[in-house]
Amino acid sequence: MNPADHPTAWEHPPTRRAWGKQLMMSVLALLAWVALWFALLAVLTVILGPGYAIFVVPFLIYSFYRAFLQLFVVSAVFRMRRVLQVYLWQLSHEVRYGLTRRTDAVGRQFGWFEFPNPAQREEALPMVFGRHWGVG
Repeated sequence: MNPADHPTAWEHPPTRRAWGKQLMMSVLALLAWVALWFALLAVLTVILGPGYAIFVVPFLIYSFYRAFLQLFVVSAVFRMRRVLQVYLWQLSHEVRYGLTRRTDAVGRQFGWFEFPNPAQREEALPMVFGRHWGVG
């Protein structure tokens, strides 16, 4: 199945299936961190007692922190779906990109791409990356 045969990435069945798997794994991770928090709280209060709080509380704090972060991961998956519903699966080779500084962008920059505007194909929309996963 050629991805270029579909007008948008969302209409490509393997892409939609991969997005569903990503959503399922993100939601399962969120539920697992919440369940771990409650399990640790139950272990502390029912089995161990208050004397062991010094050992269990750091794990409680970490599991709460990870559950909080996982909320942002789930929201990012839904933002990814919006992008997949609008843009083409494959872009033409005329897409401009670079690691240079764009004059119309403010702040730190690590790179940019210009994508065609779905509403007006002759117009290009720049996407500037202010952060990079491997930096900072």
